[in-house]
Amino acid sequence: LSSKNCGSSNEGLAFSAIRHLHAPRRWGLTATPKLESAQDVSRIAEVLQIFVDPQSNAEAQSFLDHFVRSNSWETSSIPMEEHTVQVTLTARERALYMSERQ
Repeated sequence: LSSKNCGSSNEGLAFSAIRHLHAPRRWGLTATPKLESAQDVSRIAEVLQIFVDPQSNAEAQSFLDHFVRSNSWETSSIPMEEHTVQVTLTARERALYMSERQ
């Protein structure tokens, strides 16, 4: 989920749904979201239900230092299995899929 690209209604709904999940613990694995400003960091922090002032670079940096970690990893050491599952979409699901592809 991109913090910057929540422009489409589906992305906005997805972000809202994630933000409102109830769980005793929250953990996220992302593919390096775009974090160019304190506002971007604040939006990601919302998912963890942590308030970061979107106007405070110091608070944003503190959040990143505490909660964000970057690792490199060697994919060849991870066993991979491939499975194919055939699905049949309803007409409504197919229409949604086709509209998102364009």
